[in-house]
Amino acid sequence: MRILPALAVLLMAIVGASSAQDRANVQMERPGVVHAGGPIALNVKLNEPLPAGAYFQIRISPVSADQQISLNSGEPTDATRTTFKVTGNIPEAAVPGKWHISTIYLFLAGAS
Repeated sequence: MRILPALAVLLMAIVGASSAQDRANVQMERPGVVHAGGPIALNVKLNEPLPAGAYFQIRISPVSADQQISLNSGEPTDATRTTFKVTGNIPEAAVPGKWHISTIYLFLAGAS
């Protein structure tokens, strides 16, 4: 089952959660087809450091249906806190076809 074609998904995303952080580059770690039930990994590069305790959530969804999968950022992969690896698994019941980033949420420590 084809879920995420290589170049159709996740090349660039706009982060609108903060005026200081207005852009993020998002790329698939290994561009290609991702299968239902299989892993997905995204490399995220921010233009500003993410404050300590903050994290972001990327929601991906199929172009043709109303289904969302949430992927949370983990710890940064560099000392500048601008590069992150976001990983997750595509559910077995995922809708086949092209997917895209539908939303990116930024959560700041101490904010509700």
